[in-house]
Amino acid sequence: MKIRISERRIQVQALQIDLDRPLGDFLRRTEFAGMRAEWLTPRAPARGKVMLYLHGGAYVFGNCATHRQLVSYVARACGVRALVIEYRLAPEHPFPIPFDDCHSALRWIAREGASLGGDPARIAIGGSSAGGNLAAALAIRARDEGGPAVAFQLLVVPATDLSGTRDWHSFDEAGEGYVLTAAGIEEMIDAYVPDPRARMHPYVSPLLEGDLSGLPPALVVTALFDPLRDQGEAYARRLEAAGARVAWLDESAAPAPQLGLRVPADQLEEPGGTARLGTCRH
Repeated sequence: MKIRISERRIQVQALQIDLDRPLGDFLRRTEFAGMRAEWLTPRAPARGKVMLYLHGGAYVFGNCATHRQLVSYVARACGVRALVIEYRLAPEHPFPIPFDDCHSALRWIAREGASLGGDPARIAIGGSSAGGNLAAALAIRARDEGGPAVAFQLLVVPATDLSGTRDWHSFDEAGEGYVLTAAGIEEMIDAYVPDPRARMHPYVSPLLEGDLSGLPPALVVTALFDPLRDQGEAYARRLEAAGARVAWLDESAAPAPQLGLRVPADQLEEPGGTARLGTCRH
């Protein structure tokens, strides 16, 4: 498995040539707690709005550059300053290390964000795929620990159940022939959470949290040709059943890669709103 992960990291690094520029936003590279990080600020940021965005990459690869265009789009659509961190990666750093890195970043934004124009009451978290899993779990932990307050969560094709205790139709339907495969998901789980018992923890599998009340509004984005589709839909429905404001955006014609660039700006600007859970196809 280590050889395959090494090969994937080389492939991802080669792709960064095309992903290395933000879409017209101000980029500032920095470092946080020994981790590389980037601030993306749109030309006309809204006062106080800050988002911590957690990149995808199956917990084993990915960095600021691989998701720069996606985060740049989100920043412009929302008028939000976005911080992307390079949390430590599995298998060298399994759970809870990457998750704790993300939690440290959230606490730092709450503590220091005002100096960068942020409002501690207007912090959003977002992430895609593995990053969506980390973001969902981070919202639960913030609720459990009484802060930092999270105002909104953007979950793009999130993995919400790493336990392996349920059969998902989307795994059978889209588990082969696309970029993300069912076999690849099993490998990422083995790398990120080697101990099967830990996969039952809600900070690993947010869908297994018994009480999802008190969580922030959410926009959950799923893709038809993605094995994780059903997990994202199930989490959106459970969030709404627990009383959260939720918008579920089903991108019926899109595979997971590049999906975030297809999310309509109005969905990002007013996530959840007053609408009930529904499917919006584009």
